[in-house]
Amino acid sequence: MKTFDSALRPILFILLIACAGTHAKDLTDYEVFTDGFPRTLFFRSGDIVKWHNDGVFDHHMGMFDADTRKYAGEETPFRQDWIDIMAGFKERHPRKLSLIHLNGEARGVYRKEGHKYFPGHWTLYPGELLQQDLSADDKRVSVGNPKLFSSRTYRKRERTKLTDRLLPPVIIVPLNPDGSKQWSESEYAEILSIDEAGKMIELDRGQYFSKARAFTGQRAYIAPIHCEYWGSGTMWTLNLSATCPKDPQGRAAVDIWLDEISEWCGPGGPAEHVDGIGFDVIFFKAKNAAWDIDADGESDAGVADSGQDFNTLGQYQMLKRLRERMGPDFILTSDSWDHRMQRAVGIFDGMESEGLCMPNDGWRKFSQTINTQRYWAEQGNSAYKYSYITSKLRHLEDLKIADQLYRMGLGTACALGVSYTEARLPKRKDGLTMIPEMHRGSAMEPNWLGMPLDEMIMLPQRSADVWNSKGTPFTRDILQQLETKACKVSLDGDGTLIIEGTSANPYDAMEVTLPGIVVPEGDLTVFFEALAIEPLAGYASGDRIPRQIFVHADGMPATPADQIGNRAMYNDIMALMGTNDWQENSAYFRKAGDGSGTITLTLRIENQGACKIRNMSAHLGPMGILREFDNGLVLVNASQEPVDFDLGILVPQAVANGLWKIRANTDDYLPGQATDRMLKIHDGRKLDSAVIEVPPLDALFLCKTSQ
Repeated sequence: MKTFDSALRPILFILLIACAGTHAKDLTDYEVFTDGFPRTLFFRSGDIVKWHNDGVFDHHMGMFDADTRKYAGEETPFRQDWIDIMAGFKERHPRKLSLIHLNGEARGVYRKEGHKYFPGHWTLYPGELLQQDLSADDKRVSVGNPKLFSSRTYRKRERTKLTDRLLPPVIIVPLNPDGSKQWSESEYAEILSIDEAGKMIELDRGQYFSKARAFTGQRAYIAPIHCEYWGSGTMWTLNLSATCPKDPQGRAAVDIWLDEISEWCGPGGPAEHVDGIGFDVIFFKAKNAAWDIDADGESDAGVADSGQDFNTLGQYQMLKRLRERMGPDFILTSDSWDHRMQRAVGIFDGMESEGLCMPNDGWRKFSQTINTQRYWAEQGNSAYKYSYITSKLRHLEDLKIADQLYRMGLGTACALGVSYTEARLPKRKDGLTMIPEMHRGSAMEPNWLGMPLDEMIMLPQRSADVWNSKGTPFTRDILQQLETKACKVSLDGDGTLIIEGTSANPYDAMEVTLPGIVVPEGDLTVFFEALAIEPLAGYASGDRIPRQIFVHADGMPATPADQIGNRAMYNDIMALMGTNDWQENSAYFRKAGDGSGTITLTLRIENQGACKIRNMSAHLGPMGILREFDNGLVLVNASQEPVDFDLGILVPQAVANGLWKIRANTDDYLPGQATDRMLKIHDGRKLDSAVIEVPPLDALFLCKTSQ
């Protein structure tokens, strides 16, 4: 049975304040906060050594507002030359934001970092008791269930390409008479082969930083360790939970983790020049349901039988301690594009949307990205707001239209008021990883759009509400038509829908199903505002952690098969709500009219805490977004059909003053199809019509002056 030892809780609240405020500096004058849009981030790639040797480094890096690189050698090889080059650039250009990119949850066991951690500090899968005595020389081990070991292969990647699947390492831990684990006497081993029929595994004993030992049958525990392969070696995932075993000095994994970061980013560290950390993967929820985080032989994903998430609790308190150490003027960001990912909105300064929607999705769950980015921007309370969208694309179909998806990603980032990382097509002759819209084409002018003049316009909101104002406000007639699960619904005086849990378990989800919406053709977008009356179970309102609402649409057409086989890419849109203020969300369903003709929506709401929904409306039509800036316009088409933007209605003054396309210089780019397509778009001509068409899954940037 999974339980949570409350005795472990107090240690999580101890703040290490010796280094607090050591990074205090004023970032308010940095380019990413003052110099307009597009705001760009140099994201790890690019041959900075070649640029440096060629004498073009400052020019090329100067085109970006910020940079992030791996300096600590914790995932990739340590490069002192990179540190020297980037630290020198930072000294010459103090208004540029510089971040260190860190793996937030794993350490390379092939490097010295792995030696710092105690055997009980790693994340395990369920294992079993040794079936027989094991001498230090034995290689073959009898096991009761060989699938515990054979089914936990991990992926070896070279860059982003999967090259092999490897068997996991194992840990062998002797047990005390009371069944507790003697972690200090553990041994690491590699699996050489598995004989499932004979229930035997062959081990390479005494690996990594351990030696082969003798173990007694039924008095020792053997289990696989979760690991991944990134960069140039194997990474083992740390146990950052509230139940992590402590080493002889009384340190859990989080304590060593915090010390490492302070060393890396502190005086004399390889990243002492940086302004913050861009974490790669610090998940809010355990990312693998099969993990046995309390190492009791059962999969738990860090969740007790009661529903309490002791994995998340430990990580959240760790991040509180990190913020206390680094101070309020140190930027902290992390991935937040997946429902399991980071939600520490009250601690972090922002988040990353990787691949626009996710690495395997450059456009499908578009509204989920809008919802997540807006929540972090509008509900956070940090000293600075810094979020960004990356251009990483891995879906095979998305790669075929990469150039337009990069443009769509940049347009979305500008509309949302966040930064964007480099794009790789079309290829510039000078090696810069930028598309023309980032720097106004041949003008090579960063931040050329200037500041936004108004909020972004989402075109579906300008069309009729096909739900016939039944949710603006909600009526008692609608109330009678709602179907509920684990909750009850009521209305307050202004027609706001109140949802309250009825389950005895506070961690159970609530569900509300709405009456069907007739959708004869085209796309459907649902808008609504949400407010949590009660915070996420186990946390305080002041933490600003959002609760999730998943919007599921029944009656949709069958979705196309894709390489990851995830139908949720086209459905189950995540929305967010907190207790601080109302939050507007949207759920965009493409080609909804090609299904049954009636779409039935279900809201699946995290936990049993009461919440409110208001201003719910439904609109037909493709998703187009427009935002006006000082010096231009951004038009985004997130649909799969062309969209006409009537600028005479949307931005009449801009049309009256004249609008021009960006002009790109042919000589700046290598020849190819992407370059040919780009040059057709960026011809510098003045618009001769107030109505302009934007192609599917694309964006268009317009200038208020000619080039």
